[in-house]
Amino acid sequence: MREKTAQKILAKTKQDYNFLSHDFSHTRVRSWPEIESFAGELKDNSKILDVGCGNGRLFKILSEKKKIQYNGLDLSKNLIEIAKDKYKDHPDKPHFQAGNVMNLPFKDVEFDTVFAIAVLHHLPSYDYRLKAVKEMRRVLKKDGLLLMTNWNLWQAKYIVRVLKTSLKSIFDENLDFGDVFIPWITKEVVVKRYYHAFTLSELERLCQEAGFNIVKNELSGERKSYLESFNMVTILKK
Repeated sequence: MREKTAQKILAKTKQDYNFLSHDFSHTRVRSWPEIESFAGELKDNSKILDVGCGNGRLFKILSEKKKIQYNGLDLSKNLIEIAKDKYKDHPDKPHFQAGNVMNLPFKDVEFDTVFAIAVLHHLPSYDYRLKAVKEMRRVLKKDGLLLMTNWNLWQAKYIVRVLKTSLKSIFDENLDFGDVFIPWITKEVVVKRYYHAFTLSELERLCQEAGFNIVKNELSGERKSYLESFNMVTILKK
């Protein structure tokens, strides 16, 4: 993918989530089965970074299980404002701020655990995705963990759409194989959001190139198949 195209897509993603912030926030209330078991293993007073925190729902899940030092970061200023308002009186005093995962506003080796739930698949181009994973590794302490989930877009519901766009990418330098635009439909407008359809092997190569050790990298659910699983779950160790 061309650099100029990647910049445009990233800017559009930011604009889209600011525009959709309230609709998006209202749909983000349930927990993730993939996160529940991991959350119980966190140590008390762990310093946590939640990249792509949205309205802060991960903070709610984690803080109900452990006492944590929580930092949430999101590209959308509107979602950050929603999160700040939602948890302004919480005794654990979570910290929310707008920012970019490719240029994290934190010191080296600052966090025990980093979460990136449904984040990496929104980043256009291999270079941007690699830069983001390297940044998340930079802010982790030694032996710290990065937990990621990414949407499995090879599931039956989306595979035809992904394949059509991927075929176009063979002749179009503005797209990479696996790139796709999925519509978010509101009462007023249809917003086409950018996604990259990872394979497990692609994720593994990317994370190893960033310097991580792979702890887990698999499809979620009881039937772990590309056509049936909803998410990919990746746990990495620094």
